[in-house]
Amino acid sequence: MYTLVHYHDGARAQYTLRPGTPLIVGRHPECEVVLADASVSRQHARIEIDADGQPWVEDLGSFNGTYIADERIDRARLESGTDLRCGEIQLFFVEEGDERALPGPASQERLDSRRMGTMPSGPMLAVDIDADAGASIPEQLETALLLATELGACQQRLLRHFQELAAQHDRIATELEALFSIEQAYHRRLLRLVHRAHAGPGPSAQVRPNPHQTTGPIPAESGAAGPPTTIDPGAFPSPAED
Repeated sequence: MYTLVHYHDGARAQYTLRPGTPLIVGRHPECEVVLADASVSRQHARIEIDADGQPWVEDLGSFNGTYIADERIDRARLESGTDLRCGEIQLFFVEEGDERALPGPASQERLDSRRMGTMPSGPMLAVDIDADAGASIPEQLETALLLATELGACQQRLLRHFQELAAQHDRIATELEALFSIEQAYHRRLLRLVHRAHAGPGPSAQVRPNPHQTTGPIPAESGAAGPPTTIDPGAFPSPAED
């Protein structure tokens, strides 16, 4: 025999699968496995053991699909330890007595937090409203309550994601503004260089004369050697004779 296990809010529910007695999984209260979640159709999937003793799961045309290892299936064979997902509800299929195939409490808490803390990775969840059209008023009220609960959780997740996106937008806008300022500064510098290149060299610089500067030869510095001096002997009187 096999066992289907479902964890919810720390509690564990398990359902025994026997030959000739299929398990119908869905949101309808008459299903063998009732999953009160808006992502689950009223009759979502059927799990049964065939004539050869092999367990199988078959999707019953659900809106949000049946998955094994995150791959959507129509019909697939089950093995002990298979992770089965109906909509957004995680189930575990194990052979009776094979408790090692079940996740520990810590792993299950991570699964619950992942489901409640993030948006679905695939398309947005749909609700099987058409299937509820012929339901009784209490059943429709139950569906409405489930929808309201799921809608509130989705709104909280959307608000959190919008806040994260707004913070990223502000950071990106600040970085873009800084890059734009740098780009403008380089653009202005490039225009100046191009303008100078087209203008060519300017007129030669002319030195204006200093009105306080005297013209003429520059006098020899003190101590500098000048031309040799010639002494004329006739320029001096002869000494008187005694």
